[in-house]
Amino acid sequence: MANKVRADRVKETGNFTGLSNVALTGNPTGFRTFSSVCSNGSIFDYSIVEEGTANWETGIGTYISSTNTVERSTVSASSNSNNKTNFGSGTKYIFITVSGSSHATNDKTLSKATALSIALGG
Repeated sequence: MANKVRADRVKETGNFTGLSNVALTGNPTGFRTFSSVCSNGSIFDYSIVEEGTANWETGIGTYISSTNTVERSTVSASSNSNNKTNFGSGTKYIFITVSGSSHATNDKTLSKATALSIALGG
């Protein structure tokens, strides 16, 4: 898997409903756009929340520059039993984050590297 984009203060509104990709429609004041930190095919941890509802989703997204959209590639957790959330027509916000599953993967990698270092006398 390619390295994930890690960037602070990247948040946009999303115009989509249901289970589709997220059409990015602009950033709130003080936030950066996905296009300012991602290139076509970039992957990153994302979170989506739907304003005024209990709908949410986290996962790994892929940026598609030709359509300025985010593909919801892998869902890690959600308000829909950890499946893609069927979002309504309200305002949605999507942002780059660091998910709990990314921390767990990093912790396992660090543990293996530490064990190897100890085994090699480091």
